[in-house]
Amino acid sequence: MAVAGFAMIGIFMALVMSRKVTPMVAFIVVPLTFAVVMGHGSEVGGYIVGSLEDLAPVVALLTFAILYFSIMIDAGLFNPLIRKVLSVTGEDPLRILLGTAILALVVSLDGDGTSTILIVVGAFLPLYKRLGIRVIHLVCVLALAIMSTNLTPWGGPVTRVAVALNLDPQEVFISMIPVMLVMAACTVAVAFVLGVRERRRLEWSASGRRHTAPTGGPGTPAAADLADGVDPAHLLANEQTMRPRLIWFNGALTIALLVALVTELTVAPVLFMAAFAIALLVNYPRPSQQKERLEAHAPTLLAVITMILTAGVLTGVLNGTGMIEAMANSLVDIIPSSLDGHFGPVMALVALPAQFFLSSDAYYFGVVPVLSEVGVQHGLTPLETASAALLAGPVHALSPLVPAALLLAGLAGLEIGEILRKNLKWAVAVSFVSIAAVFAFGVVPL
Repeated sequence: MAVAGFAMIGIFMALVMSRKVTPMVAFIVVPLTFAVVMGHGSEVGGYIVGSLEDLAPVVALLTFAILYFSIMIDAGLFNPLIRKVLSVTGEDPLRILLGTAILALVVSLDGDGTSTILIVVGAFLPLYKRLGIRVIHLVCVLALAIMSTNLTPWGGPVTRVAVALNLDPQEVFISMIPVMLVMAACTVAVAFVLGVRERRRLEWSASGRRHTAPTGGPGTPAAADLADGVDPAHLLANEQTMRPRLIWFNGALTIALLVALVTELTVAPVLFMAAFAIALLVNYPRPSQQKERLEAHAPTLLAVITMILTAGVLTGVLNGTGMIEAMANSLVDIIPSSLDGHFGPVMALVALPAQFFLSSDAYYFGVVPVLSEVGVQHGLTPLETASAALLAGPVHALSPLVPAALLLAGLAGLEIGEILRKNLKWAVAVSFVSIAAVFAFGVVPL
């Protein structure tokens, strides 16, 4: 079963990365084929329905989170923050990539990767496209930034590992602060390298002056707008949708929403549903305006939601057939008993493939507890095991099994295979630096 599970994911990844089929088709065809071949054809319907039922809260959350933040972007809530960042970045590719990293690092402190993706992509994607900067770099920097600051006590990874190992999330967070800082520095460093490359490709000087006209050449609307000094933040919304008089209300509503999310006032999907309804009613009170806003964001919403639902076919087959459990056990079985006293590096290295090939719940609740038991036998405390288990976040952020990765790909208009081909090397590099940092700071014994 373990071999079948790894083979299924391997074939899925090969098809997606080679662009033989679209990810949605691969999500459906590959697991269904394996389920039938493995003799689970009669039960596969129940597996998938059960997985879709589990995904319902995630789908609801993403649906109304996308709609809420799209309404806020339409109304111009984030324009002042974006103007501040863009006033520093200007049109220089290097500064824009650094600004992307800094804005993403700050916004993602709320622990919600979905809102960070919506805000940062909404802020910078029009500018990237107008200036001809490769959007794949936006995805890379944003994914690294999210995982750098997603180790807060209210972030998903820390919450899961704390529950799985019966630890205090605050204790896990404190132990990982040095590593978070290193990962954040790596994110800025990657943004700097990519920005320098884009400067050269687009023929910008080291002083931030462009030698050639913007993409499309002189005379095009894009070139004319940039030449006339149009505020890039204004590109996020037009005059008909912007609501500058409601910026304080929208800001207060968003802060209240984030506070409610952090304090767990109620479940996140309900919070976003309520916030979306209030935002839509206040900013666009006429039914015709509301219908227009919903229709404007329907294409993006449809692409993201269908991708997540089809991903439920893969996770349903993995869980229902028992492949996921067999895969988890196989990862533990390959660890030789001779590594007594040096289990920290093993744990950190196992996290790299495990976080990429397994879902968050499968990894943190299936693999990590087993590894923790083995770690105790090799001299690691549960807290040290938890710290080592969190080091592959950048790799996990690009996994097609992660809804946020699918959301990011959909909003950026890129295929997940292309994102993996271009950005996985950076994610692996940052993960290895964070592994080195956790040993250098003594968080996990070498």
